[in-house]
Amino acid sequence: MGRSKGLSSEANEVIISVIVVAFILIIGYVTYIDMKKKKKRDDAIKNYCNEKGIQYTEIAETIPGCNEKFDIIFRGNQRKIENIMSGTRGDYEFQIFDFYYYLTRRSPRHPLYTYEKEFGETLCFIRKKGGKTFPHFYMLENILIDEIRKNLKYDLYVKEVYFLPKVEGIKEIEFPLDEDLKLLVRSVNEEEMRSFFTSQRIDSIDRFFDETGGFIYIYEGKNDSLLASYQRLMSIEERFELLDCAIKMYEAL
Repeated sequence: MGRSKGLSSEANEVIISVIVVAFILIIGYVTYIDMKKKKKRDDAIKNYCNEKGIQYTEIAETIPGCNEKFDIIFRGNQRKIENIMSGTRGDYEFQIFDFYYYLTRRSPRHPLYTYEKEFGETLCFIRKKGGKTFPHFYMLENILIDEIRKNLKYDLYVKEVYFLPKVEGIKEIEFPLDEDLKLLVRSVNEEEMRSFFTSQRIDSIDRFFDETGGFIYIYEGKNDSLLASYQRLMSIEERFELLDCAIKMYEAL
């Protein structure tokens, strides 16, 4: 009887060990596949830039050639900028790059357990020579918030990751577009926003959204520059679509 219990205990230990090893191997394989996909994508962007004569920077701490401190790229505990494509489109200077940031997440099932999660998205920075001057604002259409809240369980997740960085004293200001939609602008200065976003600008932005479906973008404006985000990593073709949308939004403003 005792011998049987001993064998059973040993068998259980072997089974547990096999499960643990299998789990580690699966995690390692998934990590390897992800790294391989990332390298393939990075190489494709680099080769494209070399072929087309576009300036390429593999890694940078800040947006090359940009002196503005955009809050969107200061999210997270750690962050990095990769695969920067730099150039000009007409009168516009642009930088299109991948932005990765890390947030400390708390497990909903085990509140004492925290872990670092990586998020990545492609951003587009544009500046026009002799262009407009913007007050500092964040702008998006309210359907974005509604869709995110519908699909995600935790509002905190929305605020920290998909929405906008936390800024002290920031306010949410609404401008009606039509019966169902509103333009949401976030800024610390409501009076300045209501002065800048005239009815003419709102109509121009409304037409932009109708023409491009641009509600899925987030924009941050500051001085003579605009930063646009699609909230995910983008292919080479999509990067230029993002650039076109950023320029159209700049012109709409």
